[in-house]
Amino acid sequence: MNADQIRKAPLWRRWIFALKPAAWPKMAAPALLGAGLAAAPGASSTATATATGAFAALLWTVAMTVMIVTLNDWADEPVDRLRRALLGARCGPRTLVDGILPSRALLAAGVVAALTVVGVGLLVMLASGRKEPAVLSLASVACFAAYSLPPVRLNSRGGGELLEAFGVGVLLPLAIASLLGPLPTHPGINVLLGGAFALALVSALLSGLSDEVSDRQGGKVTAVTRLGAATALRLAAMAFAMVPVTLVVAAAMGWVRWVVALAALVPMGWLKGLPVREAGVSMNLEAQGFLKRRVHRVIAALLLLFAVVAATLPRLVDAAEAPGAAGRLS
Repeated sequence: MNADQIRKAPLWRRWIFALKPAAWPKMAAPALLGAGLAAAPGASSTATATATGAFAALLWTVAMTVMIVTLNDWADEPVDRLRRALLGARCGPRTLVDGILPSRALLAAGVVAALTVVGVGLLVMLASGRKEPAVLSLASVACFAAYSLPPVRLNSRGGGELLEAFGVGVLLPLAIASLLGPLPTHPGINVLLGGAFALALVSALLSGLSDEVSDRQGGKVTAVTRLGAATALRLAAMAFAMVPVTLVVAAAMGWVRWVVALAALVPMGWLKGLPVREAGVSMNLEAQGFLKRRVHRVIAALLLLFAVVAATLPRLVDAAEAPGAAGRLS
């Protein structure tokens, strides 16, 4: 549908467009990793890891996603207008630029969603007696605010990719895990979170490829506007390479099983044949869009693998807990 058709659509369809359902898997995959963390050795399944906890985690994820897509559009309206002036219809319909919804409606939805995120964290804290749900919920909202909103707005001043990677790859899974129960202490968890951070950094670096010219004219400082699309792609490739390296090291330490490190190579094989050179050319929107779609599918597959891995991490204390182990260890 073009912008005029969406503008004339019923209100509920305009809201569905504004909430960008195609972008929701980017949040759903890290949330599922959080659920895997909650099932890891060292975590407890007795606190809020019940149907109530699962509902709280689902509501938190939905609210967080609504907050991000609405407030990010609200904050980026000036740059979106530049993008429309540069690209015309090639940049696709935009919620505010094309008058699909009023600015105050997006702002109100984002604020309500942010309050919901914090509220869920506080309620779980009160129900469980653990402070982590509230602290991580507040930290997640603050992280997004520092990314998109004034006065910090790092996505315009530089460093936004690193902040996004930390928020999506580390804070979000930990927040979901805390809603379901006490956070696990297994050392393999840090390895998986490191891999999730690297994957989120890849996504963040690629997100600016198609916006290079408009972001530069709008004064935004991103990896792409500062270094160029080709260099940003090389940085993304380096971040991707850290995932199998990290898993191999973890397997050598006995923190994850070797089959996990090998399984991670399967979705990474889907990266073969990508138009990397073409996507490194400024404003080659078709090649950049194809590359981003394929890479995001690989990232989602790896995060789902990480979720399974987290729930099936080897118990490092088995030997100490086995009958007669104390005599053998002494």
